[in-house]
Amino acid sequence: MDSKPWYQSKIVWLSVITALISGLEIFSEWYSKGDFSIPGIISLIISILLIVVRVFFTSTVISR
Repeated sequence: MDSKPWYQSKIVWLSVITALISGLEIFSEWYSKGDFSIPGIISLIISILLIVVRVFFTSTVISR
């Protein structure tokens, strides 16, 4: 079975970027309004789940 390092996976990188943007959105909403952004939280959870699915449940193994 083919394998590649995690940093060569495009899906992992897109998910990391999405998680960072979501985290910034959550922080900015909390900083400006004192409340958390629900869409930001949902987006953060989805991006983390995408990373987990890509790393552990796809046919091309990511070497750690």
